[in-house]
Amino acid sequence: MTAAAARRAVGAVSALSLAGLALVLAGCGSAAASSPPAASSPPAASSPPVAAEPTGFASGSPGRCAPAAVRVSVGGLLSPQTGEHSQLFVVTNRSRSACLLAGYPRIWLLARQRRLPFVWRDGGTPYFDAPPATVVLKPGARAWFMIAKYRCDGRILASASFARVALPGTRSMVRLRLPDLGETSLDLCARYPGDLPVDPGNIVFVSRIEPTLERLFVPQPSRP
Repeated sequence: MTAAAARRAVGAVSALSLAGLALVLAGCGSAAASSPPAASSPPAASSPPVAAEPTGFASGSPGRCAPAAVRVSVGGLLSPQTGEHSQLFVVTNRSRSACLLAGYPRIWLLARQRRLPFVWRDGGTPYFDAPPATVVLKPGARAWFMIAKYRCDGRILASASFARVALPGTRSMVRLRLPDLGETSLDLCARYPGDLPVDPGNIVFVSRIEPTLERLFVPQPSRP
């Protein structure tokens, strides 16, 4: 190999090494920016899935609601269906600009500091089983969503006293104290004897976000 050819080979290797280093650094930065908060003791196969988010917002439409722009709070008491335990949540836009909510919220239920191993379902009931829709939240406006589960027919292992909530498309979670609802609390059930792998009382259904409270209680068309 001539001296000129050797210099060209060294230059090519150096260029490839620098390009590879740039890709690694870019990948590290991306991973750090998107890392979700670590759970204290995540239960196996019980984490609420991150729902697929609708895309293709119209050009010039408001942006997605940022955590700092809205307030998530616990709603009032509900009159549940027979055997149902549920909790209502309210999202209020406290900014001066409209923003968009599209998708399902992510929720954890906790007994004090311990995350309870519920199984989570987006939709799945006659009231919740509709694809998520985009809600335009104007300044000062509110939107609603709720969670619901079946009661425990056997022994109660723990009752949820806090919820952690992340709005669609965000990783930031807000911690909320839940009211003590007595017999209709959100309880973790001991597995009831039978052939079901998961006790029905340990499956929590999440509604999509609705622009009015009334729409939460209107049966939705089933998914295709």
